[in-house]
Amino acid sequence: MEAPRTGDYLGAMDSETHAALAALSNRMDEGFAEMRAGFARVDRFFELQQLQFVEWRAELRGEMAELRTELRGEMAALRGEMADLRQRVDALTHRVARLEHEVLLLRDYVTRELAGIRLELRDLRTRSLNADDDLRRDVAALTVRVERLEERQSD
Repeated sequence: MEAPRTGDYLGAMDSETHAALAALSNRMDEGFAEMRAGFARVDRFFELQQLQFVEWRAELRGEMAELRTELRGEMAALRGEMADLRQRVDALTHRVARLEHEVLLLRDYVTRELAGIRLELRDLRTRSLNADDDLRRDVAALTVRVERLEERQSD
């Protein structure tokens, strides 16, 4: 069938074609409605996801703020402990330095005293050449003791 040239295409169609077009139009309308419903569901899903994300981000920010506060407190406490430890180490370093100085002074004193004793023993040995054996044995025993003290001093 040929359509009239006036542009009235629907009027020129037979009723069966017209019904088929109407059914197709209805199906398209239903399809568009389903598509709109589907897009609405997707939009709602994204909205819910966005809300969930915003809530999660707020919770996370709150937890991070709490952690930052805790960490700042712990860091302040650690800095305080470090300052205390530094003071203690400085005090101990000073005491050790004083003790080392005193040990050096004591070592010098002992060295001088042992040198003086050696001189006296040498003098006694020289004088005991003409003396009895008991005196020579005593001088030899004292000499051995002084040598032992000198060996210990080097440790």
